[in-house]
Amino acid sequence: MYFRGWGRGIAGALALVFVLGLSACGGGDDSSTSEATSHFNRLPQMVPLSKFIDESHDLCKKWKVKINRGLGNLYRQRSQETGEPQGQVGAIEAMRVVVVPSMKLQIADFEAVGLPKGKAYEAEAMWQEVRNIARKIEDEGIVAWTRESLLDRYRVAAKPFQLQSCLYF
Repeated sequence: MYFRGWGRGIAGALALVFVLGLSACGGGDDSSTSEATSHFNRLPQMVPLSKFIDESHDLCKKWKVKINRGLGNLYRQRSQETGEPQGQVGAIEAMRVVVVPSMKLQIADFEAVGLPKGKAYEAEAMWQEVRNIARKIEDEGIVAWTRESLLDRYRVAAKPFQLQSCLYF
């Protein structure tokens, strides 16, 4: 008798796990189940090439200011904490604390612009190069940041959109 009740409890728990598993995998029809699932269900907006370029240039300016501000704040803070001259401390930490997180947010902003009609693949490839750069900086830190060749592939991919100097370097 005791095992019969226990078996029902296990069956109920397994059913709950199954339902939760389906919803986590996007198995349901509800598109609001999770941000990760909805991200893959969204189709990128297609925009005219001129709009893509103009809005991307505006974002370049915005992110150069934001990253500059973040670096300046970190360097000032580390200088005050250590008594060392500004710029002498914090550069290594800045890669992990400012540059990589900013680049990831920057990519999200750029992707929100949409993809240019007729050049969608090229735009996706360009943003993938930015992801690659962020990953290299995350892995190698300031060593990657100071390597001139870090930007070579990005610059080639960015040229059709006149965004070669868009990244903060």
